Amino acid sequence: MPAAIAGGGGVEWAGLALGFLAPPMLAGPVGAVVADMLDTLSPTPDAAALAPAAAQLCFALGRPDKGKRWHDLALRSRPTAEVARLWPLAVIALGPPPGGGALGLAGWLDESLRGADPEARARVAGQLALLQAMGLAIPEEAWRRISDPEEIASMPADARPPTADPALWQRLAEASADRRVGETALAALLLLGNAGPAGTPPAVVARVVGALRAVGLDSDARAVAREAAAALAG
Repeated sequence: MPAAIAGGGGVEWAGLALGFLAPPMLAGPVGAVVADMLDTLSPTPDAAALAPAAAQLCFALGRPDKGKRWHDLALRSRPTAEVARLWPLAVIALGPPPGGGALGLAGWLDESLRGADPEARARVAGQLALLQAMGLAIPEEAWRRISDPEEIASMPADARPPTADPALWQRLAEASADRRVGETALAALLLLGNAGPAGTPPAVVARVVGALRAVGLDSDARAVAREAAAALAG
């Protein structure tokens, strides 16, 4: 990186900086430093190779305008499979697209499930859960494509992931149902714990996002969903 900076290779050193970021770091202070470095570049064709990672970083940090410019560049210039992984994050960061996003959802699933192993399918399921928690209508067919239909049919709507503390899970549900804002926020923070949205199972994060939205904390819910979706995008 020092050599790239000394040589004036802005795109080169920005690419190195982006490469240093593990997914859980995107929404934190290190990610913010790298995003500030990106401000010295313009989303022009010569920086197209950086576009997907730059968009992911900006969306994770809640900088939707900058993220959209990089995302638009990625859509114009990068392979479909490389850009498709960002679709859920872009929807969460920018809001549902016109028409509810059904067409984009189908295309994203096609790309994400092509040759997917169980771990990749689990990430897709987590992204679907986050999108649904943010208000995007997920058709039953989408869930069928990633899971056993019989398993879905037998699973209670409020089924608790085995990693979630049962007392906190119940407390979050009751507090959000009664619109107790402070208690909902506290239960949400405790469920996310030290791992934060990027390191918490997506099913738990989705429930936290839905609960925060239920008590009117929409911007906080979107921030939590953004951080989790950025990590799931890989």
